[in-house]
Amino acid sequence: MKNNDWGVSSYPLVCGHEGVGRIVKMGKEVKKLHVGEMVGIGWIRNSCGCCRNCLRGEENVCFKGYSGTILGNTDVTAGTFAKHVRISENFAYPIPEELDPIKAAPLMCAGMTVYQPMRRYINYPGQQVGVVGVGGLGHCAVKF
Repeated sequence: MKNNDWGVSSYPLVCGHEGVGRIVKMGKEVKKLHVGEMVGIGWIRNSCGCCRNCLRGEENVCFKGYSGTILGNTDVTAGTFAKHVRISENFAYPIPEELDPIKAAPLMCAGMTVYQPMRRYINYPGQQVGVVGVGGLGHCAVKF
C-alpha cells in the first residue's frame, strides 16, 4: 500500500490494518460499543451489510464492494498507525481487557485469515491440517 503496488493507494496514506485501541468518540447511532472500550480493527472498515455475502459474514466478497481500512479517502480511512481511526461499529471488535493489545492486534488480520477456514473446514478433533510457511499467517495457524 505504501508503494502503491496494487495501484489503489491514495495519498497521504497512513498504513496499518491490524490495530487495537480505545474508543474515544462515537456517533449517535452506535449501539454495540461504548466510549473507553478496547477494540480491534482489521482490513475491512465497512461494507453494504445487506447483500447475500455480507449477511452470511463474508464482507470480503461484498457484492457492492467493501471499504478497506487503508483504502480510499484517507480523511476517513486512516490506518491503524494513525492517532485516530474512524470505522463502522460492525468492524470494531471488542477485545477483552485482560488480553494484551500487542498480542491481540495480529489476530485482526493474520489470525482471522487462517482461523476462518480452519473453523469452516476442520470437521472433527484430530483432523490434520497443512501449514505452508510459518510467517505472519502460518504462526497463527500453528498456534490455533
